Amino acid sequence: MSDRFWDKDGRPFVLEGETIQHSVPEVRISGSAASKGLMEIGDLKMGDLYVTNTRLIFIGEVRKSKDLRQKFDGLSIFYDDITELGKVQKDKFSVLCVFKKGRWRSQKARVYFKKLPQDQVEKVTDYIKSALQDIEYAETGERPEPREKIEKKKKEKKQVEEKTDPDLIKAQALFSEIKEDSVELMCPACGGYVSYRPGMKTCPLCGKAVKFFPD
Repeated sequence: MSDRFWDKDGRPFVLEGETIQHSVPEVRISGSAASKGLMEIGDLKMGDLYVTNTRLIFIGEVRKSKDLRQKFDGLSIFYDDITELGKVQKDKFSVLCVFKKGRWRSQKARVYFKKLPQDQVEKVTDYIKSALQDIEYAETGERPEPREKIEKKKKEKKQVEEKTDPDLIKAQALFSEIKEDSVELMCPACGGYVSYRPGMKTCPLCGKAVKFFPD
């Protein structure tokens, strides 16, 4: 095992120009099946997570030993190798990262960090998001919009489309009169009768996109 991640006291051995931004003790770590035996996290269960300006460092004491190379184990994940920040939950998060690079194909694995205090989860993941955005900005010259903002725009767009869709307006008027969840209408393409519901734009019989309410 390489000991380049930690110093004699078990703290990270940082690179030139690297600074520790956050640290969280007693974090649990695990990995997806692809990581076992390849990312050297099989023996790692509990340890300290360090967030630097270039990478994530995890260090755990795996056995009692005077030999530092035997006592500690760990891994580091550079932000350049993180392809996705997974769903952030109350006390855990995950990252999908490249752990083996090849000329034609790279191998990826998901690493999970668990049992963090909620305020630390927010601090750590906010920093990772910012770092990934900086990398994308350096590559493309554009900063990606936050996922929450994208989802909000999609929802607003859908609401506008529903309010202006003439078929949906006619369907809503019809259903408000008959007080039913569905109504039988004839498909203008195949002539078959289908159980129509508001918003339906494809015939379930012939699979064609049709207008059930002609202009």
